[in-house]
Amino acid sequence: MACMGATTAAAEVLHAAAQLSSELQAVWYAVYVSTPQHDRGDAAAIVPGSLSDNIALAERLGAVVVRITADDQAAGLLAFARREGVTHVVFGEGMPTAPSRIRSIAARLKSEVRGATLVAVPIAPAGAPPRFSRAGRSHG
Repeated sequence: MACMGATTAAAEVLHAAAQLSSELQAVWYAVYVSTPQHDRGDAAAIVPGSLSDNIALAERLGAVVVRITADDQAAGLLAFARREGVTHVVFGEGMPTAPSRIRSIAARLKSEVRGATLVAVPIAPAGAPPRFSRAGRSHG
């Protein structure tokens, strides 16, 4: 399961999840959680058009795209992972300028996911080369 957001950084997470899925020969989900805050446009990290671009990318990479509505993003992701028996959770982390909400989601996933492998994808700062190419191969 890839945790997909409406930001340009989500592409790195999607490429990493696609690569992992290929290695495991497994079906994978790209999951986006819509919250009341996002629906009102309160999320400063959202880049216009990024969600539709990320959905299209996830589909091209072979994901089953899932959109969940929940009051809390982390709770929505955790509930989906438990319900579907997810064995790997791929998420972005490490960008110091990420909003505290994003860092909080990563922290909750780390502390509350049980029975699944967590894969943290380092998110490159703006302007840095992506860690994964369009073919899904690592640059580093």
